[in-house]
Amino acid sequence: MSQIIKFERKNCAPCKLVGNTLKGANIPHTTVDVEEQPELAAKHRIMSVPTIVNGNDVIVGGGACMTYIMQLNAKGRD
Repeated sequence: MSQIIKFERKNCAPCKLVGNTLKGANIPHTTVDVEEQPELAAKHRIMSVPTIVNGNDVIVGGGACMTYIMQLNAKGRD
């Protein structure tokens, strides 16, 4: 698995939910606040939060991120 990067904003409720789910699933990740590090967000072409970047996978939106985390979690248990 590549390094997972979660892009968020501090006052974003779906971002918090995605972050808590990553932590609960014990999936290592790096969190980037797009307001504090706009240059990194621009480098990854982040237009919306929450967004998860994992290698070539780019998952945008709370629901899609949650589904992706559940898939990662299921693969880890195989």
